[in-house]
Amino acid sequence: MTTQSMTEWLIYEKEISVEKENKRNLILETVKDTILTEGYSKISINKITSKCNISKGSFYTYFTSKEEMLSAIIDEYKELIVKILEDSTKYSKSLDEFLDRFIRYRHSLNPNDLKSELTLINLRKNLEIIDEKNFQKLISINSLFCNTVKENLKKYTDFNEKEIENYSIILFGVRKIFVITDTIKFEENSVEIRNVDELKSLLESEETQKNVEFIVECMKKILK
Repeated sequence: MTTQSMTEWLIYEKEISVEKENKRNLILETVKDTILTEGYSKISINKITSKCNISKGSFYTYFTSKEEMLSAIIDEYKELIVKILEDSTKYSKSLDEFLDRFIRYRHSLNPNDLKSELTLINLRKNLEIIDEKNFQKLISINSLFCNTVKENLKKYTDFNEKEIENYSIILFGVRKIFVITDTIKFEENSVEIRNVDELKSLLESEETQKNVEFIVECMKKILK
């Protein structure tokens, strides 16, 4: 094969690879959108292929099942959280700095990251139909938060094991309350989950910023 032919072949291979990645991303983003608007219970391979305007054969090139497709979405979010928690630990030089990063992490998420988080929150409405493997993956994400808190409490305090366990539960609970109150709209006769734009706007609001500041300072005092 000549040098020119080799170059042309490599370019062709790269184009094919990019096309495959784009189509895979299209499928995953379509699934997220469907979960956000209709719920996981309404997801079917037929619906996704129709929305993506692709054949079932093309779909099965990327995913062997609906469960594998969901697994990819959970893994994507888990990678995001692992990076956030690792950075929160790595770039903090005190417990106060860690608390700032840990409690405020949602405020630094871009719209795509918030979309991933909202997708997983929506999944909790259909836990009864999620397969065991993906259910355990969802649980493992909660463990990431708790374990990171424990790691930093051990690093910056002289608390005993029982105290560390109790405080990690409290901090995880605070984070969970923020997620619930920020994410869910409690109307008079209904409960709805905010969309990405609504959540982003809320997180950037002055009122939310003040609430977060208050909670962060309270937690710092409790852990003194």
